[in-house]
Amino acid sequence: LAKFADLQGKYGDVLGSAQPDIQQAAVSGKTIHRLRLGPAGSKQAAQDLCVQLKALGQDCMVRAQ
Repeated sequence: LAKFADLQGKYGDVLGSAQPDIQQAAVSGKTIHRLRLGPAGSKQAAQDLCVQLKALGQDCMVRAQ
């Protein structure tokens, strides 16, 4: 959640009231942690948020729940 706090500090105006969901996953034999945000309300809202974050230099990807 520390990374999410960093993101809120940096992109708070864009993230608004998005809530974090941390998920652990195995990728190529390594454990990674994914930060998901939501709820976006709609796929279009999620895409719009992602575009705004990318414009500010933050990686982003929209995924189905």
